[in-house]
Amino acid sequence: MKVTKVEPIIDENTPKKVQNSLGWTVPSVVKLLKEGNLYFMQLRDKTAQNVFRINLGVEAYALCDSVSARTVFQYDKIAKEDGFGRLRVNRNLTGNVLPSIFCNGEQHQRFRKFLMDLLVSISNDYLIKITSEMIEKHFSLWEQRYNGTGVAVPWERDILDLCSDIIHNALVGTDPGSENSFNWLMGILKKKRSALGTKTKFYTKAIKAYGTIINGIKESPQYQSILKLAEKRSVNEVEAINNVIFTIIFNYYGGCSATFRTCAARLSILDDNSKQILIADIQDAIDKNGGLCKQSLLEMKKLKSFVLENLRMSPPVNLIFGRAIENLNVKANTGVYEIKKGKLLVANLFWAHRDTEVFDDPLTFQMLRFYDNPDLKKYLYWEAGPFSQDLCANSHQCPGRDIAIPSIMLFCLYLLMQGDYQLDKEPVWTGRKIRRLGTPDDVIGLKYFKYKKENKVPLHQSTLDSELKFDEMASGESLGRCPVNHQA
Repeated sequence: MKVTKVEPIIDENTPKKVQNSLGWTVPSVVKLLKEGNLYFMQLRDKTAQNVFRINLGVEAYALCDSVSARTVFQYDKIAKEDGFGRLRVNRNLTGNVLPSIFCNGEQHQRFRKFLMDLLVSISNDYLIKITSEMIEKHFSLWEQRYNGTGVAVPWERDILDLCSDIIHNALVGTDPGSENSFNWLMGILKKKRSALGTKTKFYTKAIKAYGTIINGIKESPQYQSILKLAEKRSVNEVEAINNVIFTIIFNYYGGCSATFRTCAARLSILDDNSKQILIADIQDAIDKNGGLCKQSLLEMKKLKSFVLENLRMSPPVNLIFGRAIENLNVKANTGVYEIKKGKLLVANLFWAHRDTEVFDDPLTFQMLRFYDNPDLKKYLYWEAGPFSQDLCANSHQCPGRDIAIPSIMLFCLYLLMQGDYQLDKEPVWTGRKIRRLGTPDDVIGLKYFKYKKENKVPLHQSTLDSELKFDEMASGESLGRCPVNHQA
């Protein structure tokens, strides 16, 4: 893989039209499925432009550098849609509710404020407490399952199971089972019926799982507290349940778990010296604060940099879509481009994060990149904006970011401190397999896993005493402001 450095050519006085041919749909989609992100670069090299037309099954304008990619986050000019290009949310699995992640305007603000209240109720200390309990459970299971006596076994579903346990127990107090989460996730972007009119196998499994998940939430000890938070934000019961499901399963179980897997693979090939740097960073913060707690986690700057560099190299969502609601002049390193109102834009974060105008040696994994240069965080694009953007109610930034990042850090922390494992082969990331959500090209297999219980990670008393704060949030002041000091 080679990135050609393009000298910036931005002349705002002479915007130009995007003129490359679109190409036939079937051959274009086949190339996309085969080459993934590399197909974007083939078109970029062919046109010598960082903004060009592309056929993804739908016509879109590709934005392939850091400058142009920011356009899709300008929500006064861009509207979100209910899916990703030609893949649409199956509303049979959302109670016909469009989740917050795809909403615009007043509906987005209501849902977002509700989710912010909900997720702020989970303190970092409480998340650490729950994660520690789930890690102990799953590491013990993995040690039994992966004892090195047989052939390597796929590890990814086990990591998904861990994620399911963490987020369900942290947010609703019960877990309906990872299998139900998995089946719902497999159906959410699939059509209900096949071309022959029969219900698809994905839908059949997903709709059954959906019913089980809803019942699990309604029977959870936190359900009435969740409804109180929803009522405070004028969100009805059906809207609340389905936004919770989407947040738990699509965003965390699906998206966040992809970075769990990516980090686990990356740690497996990290040299011993680099591992020791991260372990020292962890141990120093724990010792300084008298145990693992929110403050000690905040002080693990090198570990956080490792996680952010994984997100830069391997974003779980490579393609971000938005539709122009007015005529646009889109800036890029190769010029300014006219894009008409109504056109679909797609920002390729894989290439935006490899922009040679922003990142030094962008094809190389540099563990301490964001530790050495914290300002680079404003060029790291998250689900709906730059990573450093505030979590305000009127923004579209992911309201669960301050649950996701600590969760990923904690998983890496425990793997470094208490895990000893070997994969079946060295992981490789080519950028070709978009559907792998940033994880290595091939399914991660595990030869053995040893749980080093003797290297116990002590929890601070504030962590041990922590609890959910749903009722406190429901009766407290408005969180329309930015409620989370995320210290991005």
